[in-house]
Amino acid sequence: MGAILFGLLQPMGSLNYMLNFFIYINVLLAVFNMLPIPPLDGSKILAGILPGRQQWLYTLEQYGTPILFILIFLGVLRPVLKFFIYPIVGMLNSLANFVAGLPL
Repeated sequence: MGAILFGLLQPMGSLNYMLNFFIYINVLLAVFNMLPIPPLDGSKILAGILPGRQQWLYTLEQYGTPILFILIFLGVLRPVLKFFIYPIVGMLNSLANFVAGLPL
């Protein structure tokens, strides 16, 4: 939705940065939430995909938040997030440019 709005309002220069930032933050939060670290939703999806009971994953959940803070602090997640975020943001910006090029 943000990409379409960005495309429709692209001639209005001052909103470009804000809408581009809106798209980036939403993609960042979506990708971050899908990480398979126990307090995040990605761990629940991983538990549903793996066969059998995943008791070890539920046991690890109590340590997930400190592990997550350590990974963020050490910068381990930055390359992983960039690997997924930049192509998605690029695709959404391409969608915005396509919408901007449509005759109204």
